[in-house]
Amino acid sequence: LEPDFDYGRWVAHREPRESALAALTPALEAGDRNPRTHYYLTEVTDYSQDPDAQRERNHLHRVLALATEDDAPLVLLCRARLRCMLGDRQGGHLLLEDAYQAAVAAGDSELAVLAAVRQAALLSRAGDVEAAHAAYQRAIRTGHPHHSFAAAFDLARMLSEAGREEEARSAYRHVMAGGHPVQGGMAAVNLGMSL
Repeated sequence: LEPDFDYGRWVAHREPRESALAALTPALEAGDRNPRTHYYLTEVTDYSQDPDAQRERNHLHRVLALATEDDAPLVLLCRARLRCMLGDRQGGHLLLEDAYQAAVAAGDSELAVLAAVRQAALLSRAGDVEAAHAAYQRAIRTGHPHHSFAAAFDLARMLSEAGREEEARSAYRHVMAGGHPVQGGMAAVNLGMSL
């Protein structure tokens, strides 16, 4: 049973977590062994009430157990997340770069975006806005029909939070020009608030 779920659309349209779980849970309970379905579960699950992160680690290890040699970008992405959970941010950063490169080589724009956006968030939290900016740009260049707009919006928000308002406004205008129905509207609101 394949889930009727488009993760990129779910992210870009800011749909409720419950809608994702409603689509994924029946497939998982029916024995879905697609590692990507299991990975989506790790992206939509709220782990904030899991203080030792054991549940998240278990989910990531399940993805790794189901992965085949064709899933190299996904494996690298999971390993990067596990490294970061262990406090090895540098190792996680390097694995995210490897995941991005492997996804691009495989023609998998969704995993390329996910790796680049995770890398950008990691760099941004470390205060390296320039490197985070470059990672967001890589995510945007993948051209994924949903994720690239969400990445562009996240880039604009990061620039605004860093006090780089003119660059943020330019990035919001770029999102609006792309015509995405949700991200474009959110960008218009944020642009208006920044003026």
